[in-house]
Amino acid sequence: MGSKKRSRLGLSNARRPIRTSRLIGALFGVTTLWWVFGWKTHSPVVCLIGNSESSQRSIAVFEQWGRELPGVFYIWGSELNSSNPYEEQLGFIHTPGESLPFSDGLDLAKREAMKRYPCDYVFTHDDDLVFTLEPSLLRPGDVGQPLTGERLASRLKETLAVYKPAIASFAWDVGDSRWETMGNLKIAWKDSEVAPLGGFDNGMVIYHRDVLDFYFPFPPSGEGGFVGKWTLSAHFFMMFGSALFGENAIRINCISYVNSINLNNRDIPADMITYANGVATVPWTRHPYEWPLNEAYISFLKSGLRDRGLSYGFELTVEDAIPPKPRSGNGYSPSYVLDRVSRFYDPAHAALANNVMLSQFTPGQLRSRSSTDFNLRLILFTMNRIDSFERLWSSVEAALASHPPTVTVIIDIRVDWDRKAEEAARANIKASIIRMAGSRTEVTITFASEAWGLKKSVLESWKPSSNSEYAILLEDDIEVSPYFLQYSEAMVRAYVYRDRADHRLFAISLYALRFNEVLDKFVSVKNGNNPWIHQMPQSWGAVFLPEPWRQFLLWQREQQKYGIDPIIPDTNTNRWDHRQSWKKYMFRYMLLKGGYIIYPNLPGGASLSTNHVEKGTNHLTGAFTDANKALIDSKYVVPLWEGRSAEQAFESLPTLDTLQVFTMKHEKVASVDEFLINADHVGEFDKCTALVAIGENPTMLAPLLEHYTRVKGIGQILIFWNVDSPEPKEDVYNKLGIPTLFINVGTGQESIHERFRPRPEIMYSCIISITDKATLIPSVALNFAIAAWKGALYERMVGFRHYSRNHQNLPDPVSGRSVLYSPTALGPSNLWGKKPFASLVLTPLAIFHRRYLEKYTLPEYVEVRRRISQNWRCADLFLNELVSRESGAGPVVVDIGKDALLGLSDAQVRYGPAGKSSGGSECLSPGVSPLQYTTSFFTPTVDILSFIPGLLHHFYQPTIPIEFPCRLRDFNESGDCVLETDRWLYRDHPGPVPAFFSESLQ
Repeated sequence: MGSKKRSRLGLSNARRPIRTSRLIGALFGVTTLWWVFGWKTHSPVVCLIGNSESSQRSIAVFEQWGRELPGVFYIWGSELNSSNPYEEQLGFIHTPGESLPFSDGLDLAKREAMKRYPCDYVFTHDDDLVFTLEPSLLRPGDVGQPLTGERLASRLKETLAVYKPAIASFAWDVGDSRWETMGNLKIAWKDSEVAPLGGFDNGMVIYHRDVLDFYFPFPPSGEGGFVGKWTLSAHFFMMFGSALFGENAIRINCISYVNSINLNNRDIPADMITYANGVATVPWTRHPYEWPLNEAYISFLKSGLRDRGLSYGFELTVEDAIPPKPRSGNGYSPSYVLDRVSRFYDPAHAALANNVMLSQFTPGQLRSRSSTDFNLRLILFTMNRIDSFERLWSSVEAALASHPPTVTVIIDIRVDWDRKAEEAARANIKASIIRMAGSRTEVTITFASEAWGLKKSVLESWKPSSNSEYAILLEDDIEVSPYFLQYSEAMVRAYVYRDRADHRLFAISLYALRFNEVLDKFVSVKNGNNPWIHQMPQSWGAVFLPEPWRQFLLWQREQQKYGIDPIIPDTNTNRWDHRQSWKKYMFRYMLLKGGYIIYPNLPGGASLSTNHVEKGTNHLTGAFTDANKALIDSKYVVPLWEGRSAEQAFESLPTLDTLQVFTMKHEKVASVDEFLINADHVGEFDKCTALVAIGENPTMLAPLLEHYTRVKGIGQILIFWNVDSPEPKEDVYNKLGIPTLFINVGTGQESIHERFRPRPEIMYSCIISITDKATLIPSVALNFAIAAWKGALYERMVGFRHYSRNHQNLPDPVSGRSVLYSPTALGPSNLWGKKPFASLVLTPLAIFHRRYLEKYTLPEYVEVRRRISQNWRCADLFLNELVSRESGAGPVVVDIGKDALLGLSDAQVRYGPAGKSSGGSECLSPGVSPLQYTTSFFTPTVDILSFIPGLLHHFYQPTIPIEFPCRLRDFNESGDCVLETDRWLYRDHPGPVPAFFSESLQ
């Protein structure tokens, strides 16, 4: 470049000719440009724009086209340190100190080119492309002639002048070989200089000047929650070019190219792909996005199609392709483009929310082009509960007869195979269902030939082919209100079509929620009986939207493929067996995507559907005792709406933006934008962080790491080295296959606190405390303990029976009360064979929530930490008191007795002693201890998912559970209950002293 003067953006001085006066620019500049760029021959002006690594590479592109195509390039790599011999025809933009992403650099170059030149077409051109004339399509005058840039540019201009396309690209050998549909198109038009535009590479696209505002700036920039600034943005929505412009979207066959970078021709390893802002990225390359990697964004774009079965882009078939034709009109006006969009796409769809061209139309004008026709598909599931199905079917028929909707209703009945039933019983069920529903023309009945189970039946039941079909999924123990169809129609019309809810609206619930399964608590919303928004999935009656359901199926299939249990932080639903529950997947998916469901809130808690909670796949016989059934019914059986018709009750539904919004944990927030969708947070229960403290026995580090890194529930290890000896070699801990951090905390008095301090490096909420005094227990036992903690007991401390201990509140004549500690694990041997109990679990091996690390460091506990500094044994006891005080519950104890470890030999189990450390009483808080006693000791099994204890399985109380064993029979042969406290208050009190407290009292 002759001079290095730059504008604020680093623009070269090539712009000086158009910085003269407006008059000279109008009379001289434009006339000169027309003459320079060939308008005297009435051929179109084609302007090059692109992102280039250097100005030299941009010059090479310009020269490749015989200096016939003016251009502007954004230089993202080197500084502008070379001369530019083509200042009037070629400009550079550089942003010192930063490198703009692909879409921003290209948009900057486009805007500058349109200011400088009278472009009829803008040609986005990568700097690694080499173009040539296709030998098989040479014109007679070109045969045998050397290829020149002038001839190449001339052929391009001639083709554009004839066809006047809205959008064009070039033949792409990689795509033709990779996609069968593209290969078929190539064969069908192999002898034509142009062909229909199917799939194309993203670095070489030609746009008519009239459609630039439709494509630039490139999406996505937040539409649907997706943000892409690299080749994704230059690529995806253009795939609809064939559907949008038909015969005016062309592939130029007569000019071919080769390029040096092509991710579509590579198999990208999964560990090289990351996800951010909704899109898959390959961060190590400047071209990080590619079409095949981004099913979620593709699905989002497709959700606006009128016909989701439409083929386009890579999938465009020969049958659907429209042959190119020369355009006779004068350009492509915004009204013309809107009309073309409306033929195949919803112009008010979120994917077009930031479209510059369409922004000149009012929202009302765009909505008027949107179709509001839709249908409802009812999908009914049953297996062997014929009475339940008859009740459901009768309620559906009543609604169809008395309060039908105005939209079409289609009904699918899916009957699963009962593997336990006799053939005659299955035949009776089949005959009964056909008798009830078989005569209706809108009904399809499918009888499974093998046992699928409810989860698979639901997930395979609906794969919507249209964006105007909504599904209502109903299990056979559901009953619906006579108004449920009218309500469904009214809600879809209001919130999908009237208020244009975006992709985060997953469904509209028919069921009125009164009990929150995440919290295990009753909930209510007081909002004047208006609908409300909740980040809570619903399986007992809901209207599901087609596109969120499609995306959910894609995601669920991937999770199931790798056996991932879709748990989420701090919920009581984690104990559900993901092998049977599709709803458990929906919980996690909604959190990841910020999804929500609109719930009814009718007077009197009335609902459009109710659940009779009958025995079946996910509600087993054991739960249906008389006492339990009454409690279950109070939670889940709700009254059906029998009042005014939906037309009257919902004729003026409030707008979407005025509805109250609640999180999954029933916390009220200002809007759905506040839903936490950070994937890192959602994954905080995926694994556990092990805090490994090495203090007195450094030789245990290697065996501890070797053993516990094999536990699949551990995803990170922090080693705290509290030893006055040389650090271990890094090979001991840096090749474990999971993230590991070594921290030398020293040996001072304060070092004991280091493993209980909150640290930003900690990745997970599940904390496993391990010390060099820990026994090496089987993986199945620790994985069971982790599953129990995550399942519903995450607010409590989970430990092991051989580390369980007790305390006792005893009156003291001086202070009024003191607390004693028993250093012995209670078992049948020292309880005369009776039921054991515990109020503490020690932390050589224990599980607790990360939030207690925050509590540990609170100023109010400074005196406690001082005592811990003087006596490290106090840390165990204080942590137990802290957890009990916060949770109000006792510890959870896992019993790893050898007889209970199914499928393991004695050689696989290593036991340590029960442990008898003196002292400890001085560590406990004065006054009434917050510690709680539990008798709930859980036994692990090899199939962990077969039983994960819940809140109702964990019993605890503030006093020693003397009554538990004594109400069965006495402890000793004399018939006395030895644990009567009034017989052993003090050391000198007459009467026997219980063995498990004797050491504390001595």
